Amino acid sequence: MADLRVLIAVRPVEDGKSRLASVLPADKRSILNQRLFDHVCEIGLSFLPAASIMIVSRSPALLEQSRAKGMVAVAEEGQGLNEALEQGAAAAASQAHGPLLALATDLPGLEHGDLAAMVEAARTADIVIAPDHAGRGTNALLMARPHAIPFRYGPGSLAAHISAAREAGLAHVLVERPGLALDVDTAEDLSRLQWADIVTP
Repeated sequence: MADLRVLIAVRPVEDGKSRLASVLPADKRSILNQRLFDHVCEIGLSFLPAASIMIVSRSPALLEQSRAKGMVAVAEEGQGLNEALEQGAAAAASQAHGPLLALATDLPGLEHGDLAAMVEAARTADIVIAPDHAGRGTNALLMARPHAIPFRYGPGSLAAHISAAREAGLAHVLVERPGLALDVDTAEDLSRLQWADIVTP
């Protein structure tokens, strides 16, 4: 898909996954967040040139890591995921108006084929949405162009993004694949990981 860009907004590793505090100490949460970020970036880099991947973060360390890999690093200016993604979309739109794929950072099972499936689905729809395994959240969102619809991450984001597509008169399609569905938000999610050095006390 010509001019496709991937957009990833990421918290500092020491701040993410606070909901796992009762089952995972702070040092292991930082390790988990770093490993999840590294994995999603690795898959992105296997699919697109580094210059086509944009990282938005308020973490100087993650931005520096991103620059070292050739990715576009943007210092986050606002607060919250939706603001960070809108900032990234604006930066992407200033360069080109091609498709934009926003990816969650906590997809341990993400594979090259999952991104290919999103792109293939975009051949017949303006908005492609990958639901989480609970069927309520959004783990990947591909728009035919930046700002085609607003980012509406948060509780019930799947329904919110579908509603936004309908309001804009844009065709949407869902892509349901294990690598796109499994995120890491709860202790049950954590138990599915095979990363023994993190999930064991």
